[in-house]
Amino acid sequence: MMIDLRKGIFVGLLTFVIIGCSDLEPQVIDIEGATNNAGLASDEYEVNDNGSIKVKAPEEPAAVATNQPLAVQGDNWKYVISNALMIADAHAVANNPSAIYLPQNSDINLIRQVGGQYEGEHLLTVVNDNKGDISYVQLRPLFDVNESSDLLEEQLDNETPLWEVTVAKYNGKEF
Repeated sequence: MMIDLRKGIFVGLLTFVIIGCSDLEPQVIDIEGATNNAGLASDEYEVNDNGSIKVKAPEEPAAVATNQPLAVQGDNWKYVISNALMIADAHAVANNPSAIYLPQNSDINLIRQVGGQYEGEHLLTVVNDNKGDISYVQLRPLFDVNESSDLLEEQLDNETPLWEVTVAKYNGKEF
């Protein structure tokens, strides 16, 4: 009985090795059919040497992909933001010197308004946390945000205000 069990295990192991070690047959995949089923046109993908498919990203401007206006893409955008901080700081100095707007402490966002007085427009919000004292300002652009900020070079050189303050608060109190 013990010999039969050993023979059975040996035969089973031998069968497993023979089947498991045989060469794999290559799989044939209809790449054109697979990409058509996925809704990809031939110019929207590449087939690599190893047979993998690389889908190409759509070529859209970054502003379209991020839902941001064209102005944020220009090389001068950082100077346009500096202009906004300068306007906010000047407003604070004139109305509440305790409010501070510094680039290193600020959370700055250009946000499209979905309601209210400026519905459909982009407004810049700046929130500055200065050790628990919160300064907030909302600015409205005096330029077309749907054009590159690179077109604002002359206004930046002349230190022309590019923003107007619509709301300013210090620790929740408007000023």
